[in-house]
Amino acid sequence: MANNQPVELVIRHNDESAVEDDFTPVSLTEPLPVVTMNGRSYGRYFGQGAGNTAFTLAVPAADRARQISYALAGYSAAPTQAGVTFVLTPANGAAYAVTLSTGTANAQNNSYIPGAPLILLPGDKLSITAPAGGSGIFAYCTVAWEWVS
Repeated sequence: MANNQPVELVIRHNDESAVEDDFTPVSLTEPLPVVTMNGRSYGRYFGQGAGNTAFTLAVPAADRARQISYALAGYSAAPTQAGVTFVLTPANGAAYAVTLSTGTANAQNNSYIPGAPLILLPGDKLSITAPAGGSGIFAYCTVAWEWVS
C-alpha cells in the first residue's frame, strides 16, 4: 500500500527580500478536486494526450470512498484504434484489476456509465487507456464521481 505521508511544497520566487513567513505551503496529499452542490460533494479528474500517442488517465487513489458517475474518452478527430478500456484496480493490487468496459474500435467518443452504483473504496484506482488514434489525433479523458461520506 502507498505511503501517503503529508508533504509540503513551497514555491519560492527569486526575491531575496522575502522572509520565510511570506511563503504558503501547498499539500501534495490534498484530496482530489471537490465541488459542492446541494450539500453533496463531487470530484473530477481529466487529461489529454499528445497526437498519435496512446494516453492513459490514471485517477489517483483517494483516502475516502467515492461513487463513480461517469468516465469519458474522446478523440480530436475520427481515430483508427482498437478500443478504449476502462479498468478498475482495487487497493489490493493489479492482480485483482478488472476491465469494466472496452469501447468500440475506431469510435471517436467512448463512455462508461455504471449501470449500478460503483463505489471505489480508499486505495482503489480507475484508469482509462485510449490507444493512439492516428496522425495528429489526440485523446482526452474525464472521470467524475460523488464523494461518499
